[in-house]
Amino acid sequence: MSSSELTKICVERLLPEHHDHYHSIKGDNRLSAAFWSSKLWPQNSNITISFLDDPTPANKSTPLSAMNKIGRNIDPLQKTLSDAYPENESYKGMKNAVKTIVNDRIQPLVNLNLKFVDNNPKAADIRISFKDPGASWSNVGTDSSKFSSKNCGNKECVKPSMNLGWFDVGTYIHEFGHALGMVHEHQNPRGSEIDWDVPKLLEYMEETQGWDKKQVETNVINRYNIEQINGSEFDPLSVMLYFFPASLTNNNQGTKQNFSLSGIDAEWISKSYPGGPMTPQDFYQKTYGQSLASSVKESQKVREKMKGVHNWVYILLAITGFVLIGILILLLVKRYSK
Repeated sequence: MSSSELTKICVERLLPEHHDHYHSIKGDNRLSAAFWSSKLWPQNSNITISFLDDPTPANKSTPLSAMNKIGRNIDPLQKTLSDAYPENESYKGMKNAVKTIVNDRIQPLVNLNLKFVDNNPKAADIRISFKDPGASWSNVGTDSSKFSSKNCGNKECVKPSMNLGWFDVGTYIHEFGHALGMVHEHQNPRGSEIDWDVPKLLEYMEETQGWDKKQVETNVINRYNIEQINGSEFDPLSVMLYFFPASLTNNNQGTKQNFSLSGIDAEWISKSYPGGPMTPQDFYQKTYGQSLASSVKESQKVREKMKGVHNWVYILLAITGFVLIGILILLLVKRYSK
């Protein structure tokens, strides 16, 4: 199996009336572990979550071999939840996996009361579907509740706010990151850590995702740029970052997909919804057996490595240019001095 066959990328589902605003905050250099601040849930809200349908055998688990090939930092829950069901019956455990991941990876960090409800799923704030096995996506933040029956007043307008096409812990955390208001880390506008080779990127995304140029620009290339995005510097270990091969960049610096929360993710989720049951420091140590500070340092180290390679490429090109100019000047001087 090639890495291109394993690549699965979600999209941020936006409401039609927000498209113009979305494009207005994409572009130049700005912020980052990024949150769309106008779509954050009110502090200390009660958020209801429910399922609109059941998973089927078409909803597969991501093989561990695939995760190791394109990613890193596989969450310890992956083994726990995968071992609970035989591989060909993994779909039967997907609902329980969602509940476990929300309760163990999201709830401890936020002041929101995240509650699963079964009695009236169409009125839930976050409504999960498994119907499309080839796609995982989520509305961003409070957009999730827009098309619940409690807000639209009639059953015809009820729509899922999240689709979980396949199972792996990293993807589920990622989609609930969107539901909290987080956006994709590869569209983080601070700096230019991902130096895309655009023609190769367009070809790759058409092959692996079936996306046209406009979709690639919207979901990969274009970046946020104004104060409405809150966050840290670009975090190469963020669960909101996807796998992109090095061959798609001009400086041969691709990205890996991260299958667990980074320290910066945990820190910024907690900052966005402060006062959760656990501090991000205690959460990270208990969950991943690593201090939050060491995870943050690891992110900084990887980020600096990416920057360093990027900078040295241009330094080398500049030196080469000066040398060639020097040689040309010497040749001209020698020619006209005769």
